[in-house]
Amino acid sequence: MMEYNTNMKGIKISGSAPHPHMSYEQCFAMAKEAGFDSMDFFPSLKHFIIPPIEIIALSKKYAIPVTGMHSPLHLIAYTPQFLFKRIIELTNLFPLVKTYVVHMSMILNYLENNPKKAKKIAELAQEKGITICFESNPIFFPLQYYPKETYVPTAYGDFCVKNNLSMTMDTSHIASVGGDIVEFYKTYYKHIRMMHLSDFKDGIEHLPFGQGSLPLTKLFDEMKKTKQEHYIVFEIGNFPNAKTLGEKTEALRKSVSFMKEYFI
Repeated sequence: MMEYNTNMKGIKISGSAPHPHMSYEQCFAMAKEAGFDSMDFFPSLKHFIIPPIEIIALSKKYAIPVTGMHSPLHLIAYTPQFLFKRIIELTNLFPLVKTYVVHMSMILNYLENNPKKAKKIAELAQEKGITICFESNPIFFPLQYYPKETYVPTAYGDFCVKNNLSMTMDTSHIASVGGDIVEFYKTYYKHIRMMHLSDFKDGIEHLPFGQGSLPLTKLFDEMKKTKQEHYIVFEIGNFPNAKTLGEKTEALRKSVSFMKEYFI
């Protein structure tokens, strides 16, 4: 799973293409063709043992630096402390990485029951100059049985505010449980460090902009009003109207253009 980034004036924008049928090479090629200028990297479990030299090589080949990392989705149910440490250590291979995203389900046990472990993880990230950003869960089995703070928008937001945690707002995740993305942003924008942007419709998450029913333009208007600095991720990985890599690339390009209308 990869994420794509581009810079537009004062706002740093990125995006994701978590497609199971794309190789890393195709992800980098798509990012280059769509006009993005950097990547966020989702390591797989093998990268705990084998350094991601293929990502380093592709980053150089396409001249697209890696600027952020996301915990492996295989560990979404729970992540042992030593694996958190290993993931943060991987950032040594990517000196421009400044953010590290974890889902609430991966670390809520530490935050609630073992704050000393949570503090150690945070301190390790701080030593590396990395901000840990906490993201609400998508809803699929068995995540709906986790505490409400992991997926109910207001419970998640209030928990992060109470514990002074940097937030990752994912528009598809908020919408998938009936949340209002505009109201959520207006309530919690001061605590949102990163945003995962995509469209959403009829239970399908992470669509290209304009292919869902989310009020993205209203959200962008609120973002302009607050003038907050966010690390913005185009987390777009479902392309129901595209069959070829070129068509998917074009959908990403259109999403970038769609947002440029509001920020350039």
